[in-house]
Amino acid sequence: MPVEHFVVESIDPVEWMIAFLRTHIPDYHLSQITNKRISDNVNVVDAHPLAMEMGALVSAGEAENYQTVLPCIGVELQSVPEDTKFIGGGNKTYQIKQSLVDEIKAESMEQRYIDGDLVPDSTLQALEGCLDALTQANPTNPSPLWADAIDAIFRPSLEVSVWSDDTQITRIVARFVRAILHRARKELKGKGIGLTIDAQYGLYNFDFGRMLVGAQFTMTLISMMKVLAAEVDSTSPSFTSTVKKVELTYPENRLTEPTSTEMGPKFDGIGGQ
Repeated sequence: MPVEHFVVESIDPVEWMIAFLRTHIPDYHLSQITNKRISDNVNVVDAHPLAMEMGALVSAGEAENYQTVLPCIGVELQSVPEDTKFIGGGNKTYQIKQSLVDEIKAESMEQRYIDGDLVPDSTLQALEGCLDALTQANPTNPSPLWADAIDAIFRPSLEVSVWSDDTQITRIVARFVRAILHRARKELKGKGIGLTIDAQYGLYNFDFGRMLVGAQFTMTLISMMKVLAAEVDSTSPSFTSTVKKVELTYPENRLTEPTSTEMGPKFDGIGGQ
């Protein structure tokens, strides 16, 4: 029996945070606030700013040809431990609807990766084909397409650091980074993802022949991924009979859990028997 395996609702925290920072830093018009000492588009990279600075120095070959990348904001993934303190992990069953397929299909592969929908076009085509076949078989009351699932909770730790060669510039950029991180927390809450933020200031580095000043924010996200497997043979729609009920926190309830009256035969997918 053909089975499509895919993952949804598992954002890449680094890519997501970089995109969020790059989108919202221009909102604060840093060029005006700093009298054009820095631009409205501060560098945001997926590495530590001092590592980027060292890379620029090495690439230049000679110090006199060296072009600084500072001020710079770096986003790094520190660790991704599993979370055993929260209700989660376990086998569940969700209904796959056309609205979910349409939502994911409308995004580029890059955006899907950032948003956490790791679903290639071939899987979307298979799911859509199965949904179409089920509708054609019974237009008024089509059989549902079920996906066997594992829900996993994890706590990725991120570090967002700000470095420049000017104490005041670092303080200004760090202040607005903190404001944006609080906006990110609100946005992530809407996706069912918790975020805590700790800050550290007064960091210094002298490896480049001048004083560099830094600040860093350490964040922990409480996130979930859904690892799904859906049978795409429309002649034998699948269902796992043992279902663990949980309340979905993702907006719009893109995945719907079944009622007891909708139970059908088991299938040997993820978590199946």
